[in-house]
Amino acid sequence: MRLTTINAFFDASGKVNDHKIICIGCVGGYAERFDIDLGQEWAALMSHYGLKVVSGKDILNHRRPLSKKNPCLGLEARTEALLKFVACMRKHVQLIAAHSLDVEAFKKLPSHFFQMFGNDPAYMTFVQTALQITDFTPDNAKIN
Repeated sequence: MRLTTINAFFDASGKVNDHKIICIGCVGGYAERFDIDLGQEWAALMSHYGLKVVSGKDILNHRRPLSKKNPCLGLEARTEALLKFVACMRKHVQLIAAHSLDVEAFKKLPSHFFQMFGNDPAYMTFVQTALQITDFTPDNAKIN
């Protein structure tokens, strides 16, 4: 059996102490497709739209310019631009996972739970998301 490497990139919803819900999302896939194919197409899209980073809080407000280079103002123009990023992910990413956690409910869990996961709800949410990647990963594969 050929060894495979799975690359996964995570992003969280912000700081643990200022959110009622903790969310962690992840995109992942086979390294050979993820690094080259996705990387090249994503970089071309970022350059075309004049973006340095893609942040939901910045790109989802269609009333604010997407960038100086390419404003894409209005719902239709913004949707058209963002669908190109979605198409890129659908073509090159094999796994998209997300988990969320109610912070107040987390705090009410039994004390023995915190011995394993600690007091940070983001950690448990990360573990849930990471476990989904291990379910996707073939036997004898590496996860980066």
